[in-house]
Amino acid sequence: SKKNKLGMKYIYLLILSLCACSSNDNRILVKNSGYAQGTYYHIKYLSEDGENYKSQIDSIILEVDSSLSIYKDYSLISKLNKRESIKTDTLFNTVFWGAKKVFVESEGNFDCSVLPLAKAWGFYKNMLGDSLVIDSAFIRRISKFYVGFDKISLIADSLVLPIGMSLDFNSIAQGYTVDVISQFLESKGDSNYLVEVGGELLAKGMNAD
Repeated sequence: SKKNKLGMKYIYLLILSLCACSSNDNRILVKNSGYAQGTYYHIKYLSEDGENYKSQIDSIILEVDSSLSIYKDYSLISKLNKRESIKTDTLFNTVFWGAKKVFVESEGNFDCSVLPLAKAWGFYKNMLGDSLVIDSAFIRRISKFYVGFDKISLIADSLVLPIGMSLDFNSIAQGYTVDVISQFLESKGDSNYLVEVGGELLAKGMNAD
């Protein structure tokens, strides 16, 4: 009868609702935090059965640092800046071409070859302030001869870095780290997360509430 069909329909919808709830009940909020890239990271994700990926996330951050961190003497970028003859890796290449793209689109206003200028201004030695004496002629010389991303080339896995120039990917590497960690969580089937590294963040899906 029509009444029985309606009753079966409601029962069917109730079963679907219960199944949907039960499939979500085993997702547990996991929080990871730590120190990385001269700053801190904070990550939250809804993980199946509360599986914790902190060790894998720390490994990802360490891998990025080993390639792109100017704070690490052993990193690939630090060695390249010292003129060591070594090949670049996939992480470095991806960020290099990303930086090149923004350099072109911003008409040179975003420039990851600015490290010699940043050092001259005392940014990495905490020397900013009245005690720092700035030689304007020296600054102009650095800007003219040792800054300009268009002067640097990447041919396959070989970086062509003119003498006196050096690279600093700090302005893009943390955002890239966020992307890599987010892709890792997606590969684990977690599509509800917030990933923050040094103020750069990406959020997707719903929170635990």
